[in-house]
Amino acid sequence: SFENGVWSVFSGGHAPVKTFKNSYGTLLITYYYDVKQFNQSFQIIKQVDAAVYQGDPYTSDALMDKDNIIWIATSAGLVRFDGETFDNALNWRIYNSSNSSLISNTINDVKIDKSNNKWIATNGGLSKFDDMYFTNYTIANSSIPSATVYCLKFDNLENIWLGTLSGAAKFN
Repeated sequence: SFENGVWSVFSGGHAPVKTFKNSYGTLLITYYYDVKQFNQSFQIIKQVDAAVYQGDPYTSDALMDKDNIIWIATSAGLVRFDGETFDNALNWRIYNSSNSSLISNTINDVKIDKSNNKWIATNGGLSKFDDMYFTNYTIANSSIPSATVYCLKFDNLENIWLGTLSGAAKFN
C-alpha cells in the first residue's frame, strides 16, 4: 500500500501474476503457486494453494471477465473462480483435457474478447471457450503455424495475433 508517501511492502511468497479487486470489495492476487484473498487492511483472509487445481500446477496468467469471474491459466488447465468465496468448492472449477474438450492442459495465456469468449493459448493450439463449449484450432484443422501458442493479443479490429513456436500469426 502507499500511505502518506511511504510504501508498505507485503510479502506473498512467490511473485504475483495478477491483481484484482472484485465487486465484493476484496483484493485477490494470483501468485505463481497460489491465490490469496486480502481485506482492505491488506491482511490475508484466505489462501488457496494451487494443488486445489489438481496436481502441482503453476499459474501463467489470470484475468476477470465482465461477470466478475476470474479465469486462471495454469499448467493443469483453465481454472474458473466466481471471485467470492474461497472455501466453497462449488465456486472453483477446472477445465482440462480429461473433463472437457480443452485441447491441452498447459495454458500459456488467456484473453477475453468483447463477447466474453475466452481465448486460450496452449501447448496444443488455440482454444475458444464460450462458457459452454470449446472450439479448438490446431495445425491439423487451421492455418496456425505451430501447435505451441505462447501468447495472444487482440488488435483494434478484433483480429487475434498469436505468438507461436514458429513465429507470429494473425487469426481472424
